[in-house]
Amino acid sequence: MKTRLQIGATSCKICFDEYAWSFCVTSKDTTTALKPGAIGKPLVRLGNYPFLALPAFYIIVPLKISKHKIMKIFISTLISLFLIYQASWSQVASTSQKANDLLKEYVQLREVLGVSAGIYKDGKLVWKGGAGHLNPERQKPVNSEMLHRSASITKSMTAVAIMQLYEQKKLRLNDPIQKYLPWFPTKKKGVITVKHLLQNSSGITAYQSRAEARNQKNFPTLRDAINVFKDRELAHKPGTAFRYTTYGYVVLGAIIESVSGMRYRDYMKKNVWDKAGMSHTDVEIYGKKYANKPGLYTKNAKGEFIKDDDTNLSLKIPGGGVQCTAEDLLKFGQAVLDHKLIKASTLDLMMQDPKLPKSWSPYGMGLFLYSGKDAPSGRVIGHNGSQSGTATQLFIFLDKKVVISVMANTGRAWIAVSSLANELGQLVIDAPLQSTVESLWKIIRTKGGKAAEAWLGKSGASFSEGQINNLGYYFFRRGRIQGAIETFKLYVKMYPKSWNAYDSLGEAYLKAGNKALAIQNYRKSIELNPKNTQGIKVLKTLQHK
Repeated sequence: MKTRLQIGATSCKICFDEYAWSFCVTSKDTTTALKPGAIGKPLVRLGNYPFLALPAFYIIVPLKISKHKIMKIFISTLISLFLIYQASWSQVASTSQKANDLLKEYVQLREVLGVSAGIYKDGKLVWKGGAGHLNPERQKPVNSEMLHRSASITKSMTAVAIMQLYEQKKLRLNDPIQKYLPWFPTKKKGVITVKHLLQNSSGITAYQSRAEARNQKNFPTLRDAINVFKDRELAHKPGTAFRYTTYGYVVLGAIIESVSGMRYRDYMKKNVWDKAGMSHTDVEIYGKKYANKPGLYTKNAKGEFIKDDDTNLSLKIPGGGVQCTAEDLLKFGQAVLDHKLIKASTLDLMMQDPKLPKSWSPYGMGLFLYSGKDAPSGRVIGHNGSQSGTATQLFIFLDKKVVISVMANTGRAWIAVSSLANELGQLVIDAPLQSTVESLWKIIRTKGGKAAEAWLGKSGASFSEGQINNLGYYFFRRGRIQGAIETFKLYVKMYPKSWNAYDSLGEAYLKAGNKALAIQNYRKSIELNPKNTQGIKVLKTLQHK
């Protein structure tokens, strides 16, 4: 936004750049620029409060301009700045109101119990807020300053730390991990490198039981945690497929300790969290009471919020054991954007897509690659997280200079949280975001299956079998059976030759009590795959009832 005032041979131009002010004075005798990057060196940098610049303006104006003209310019400038400030404040207030309303909407939809979130644009905090409650009894509201588990967003932090050591030539990405951890067993299926761990292509398996996923034991060191899985066989040859695993990042944490000579927590605090200004970020200590932290909840099959397991995160600290605030996540994203933690060339390396089989979304090194430079929203990277009592999302819009963070105290709510982050992004980005499974979820959730089908036809969006099936079961496990049915119907339409699509739809109809349609879909599934033993078993049971 620009305003120009002309008084004789003297003019004053005031520019407003969303959240920063600047102006310059021009006469036939001289030009004085009060804007970084304008004529001459920056003389004054105006902050969020334009009136702070007026004394400096009055002093710097050349003496060849009469006092009478100076007073006219001063008064006119004051009025113009007030009008511009009023308009800009209205814009900021509108964004804040819309963002607050979005948070309340997701709470009212009962998708999250409590949520904290924030937006950075051009390196500045545009908005932060919170909605919902710490517990179902509504004893205390959630605000933007709450501590939350960052869950798997910790992986991005760990990856950045590894790449710092790479920049310092203290490790090489293609080195076998035994070079840094000689006690880690070699594997029959191949050599695991540092890069394989970063790309989730090492073949190291994920949790083998509920007891592991919901760990209650304490592991004093990362090596103690690694002992849980280090002797297991790999799922595949390293580097040949994508297999998401938190355990691979625990190994990376141990490599950080080996190479740096520091404990993981100490290294991260000194080289990542403090450098990014993340003053509220730390490893979660099991059993410690935190004054400003909500309880851990999830939803049962009836759609009720219930207490989730208070898990011990010492089994997976570098892959999901860090806690922070929503604004600290913004600061991390901004530090990545500003190359405070790693070089631009290093970030580019992390963003290379290895295009591995079985990847449900493009994944670089510790970062999901949500969209490329040709997308309307430009390049978008980040990470999501989901664990006991927690769902999180971090989006970094590299080309738009925007960072979005959302953190909820609700387990298994990752699609809702990612959808919320998408919508917050649309408030500050002048381009539509990439069509995502989260967009499809929101349409099914609020408008139904027919609207979703129409949106798919119009947008041209496409989803893999895994994505659409996971979305259906996201509804299913959260007690929204009609949403699951609508999703699985879309699955059948997209993949009419998939036996699994009909199997999933049959299960949803069975849960809804529609025996006839359950039988019909299980029959079709078995026709397409005669080896669907579970489907055959269910069908026999239904036919004998």
